Amino acid sequence: MPLPNLVVIGAQKCGTSSLEHYLDLHPEIAMAKQKKHELNFFSWESVWRRGVDWYGQQFADAPVRGEKTNWYAAWPFWPYVPERMHDVIPDVRLIYLVRDPIDRAVAGWHFATRHDDEWRPFETTFAEFEDNLHVARSRYAMQLDRYLAHFPQEQILVVDSHDLRTDRDTTLSRIYGFVGVDPTFTSPSFDEQMQVADQGRWLSPNGLRIVKTLNHTIGPKTTARIGSLVPKRMNVLDRPAVPRPVASDELRERLTELLAPDVERLRKLTGQSFASWSI
Repeated sequence: MPLPNLVVIGAQKCGTSSLEHYLDLHPEIAMAKQKKHELNFFSWESVWRRGVDWYGQQFADAPVRGEKTNWYAAWPFWPYVPERMHDVIPDVRLIYLVRDPIDRAVAGWHFATRHDDEWRPFETTFAEFEDNLHVARSRYAMQLDRYLAHFPQEQILVVDSHDLRTDRDTTLSRIYGFVGVDPTFTSPSFDEQMQVADQGRWLSPNGLRIVKTLNHTIGPKTTARIGSLVPKRMNVLDRPAVPRPVASDELRERLTELLAPDVERLRKLTGQSFASWSI
């Protein structure tokens, strides 16, 4: 049974869907069959209970077998991921995409208003930072600490999404080399980007509840096929798009004060400057 030897652990809204696409283009790499819907094997209890045999069935027999799940870097909201991962695939190579942490937190809130259960106004959501999922997912060093307690640092590659966006060929060559495949591989499809913001339909609260229920009962693929047949004029499912917010100067100052120590630790851990970041 082929288990994965590569996992992209996040972070959310850092270009992980595009990276999954670029990895899957390589002839020596096969990403999980269920690409459009993350496996969440190590994070969601309902999936974890399916067992390792089910997990192995999601992968083709290729030199490098991988998956991408952004919930894998969302401690403490999903607390047991590194421990479980080490028990099942201790030799796995881990890739962690990161970006300016304030921009990521804003993008995370925007994504959650569309796909998850975030109905609070933007400023209300960030009134408090404790027990704040969007802030926790931007504390990259904190998330890495959880993995470094179980995996050696040489098994983890941290990549600035700015590099993947602005110097894609060089960055992908470094990633391919890290996972042990031909680093000289290139493709015309490197120009493609996945999961571009603001594309697709925005679900209403009722629509989101219906879709989540169907996902759990008949599966995401069947749900997506049914959804494609539902006219957009059925406003029980849809709502107007929410524009991406702009963080106020006061909020940016508060986030900078909180996140700056984490960013400095990340720089020391990785030896990278992250020069394009605002912190």
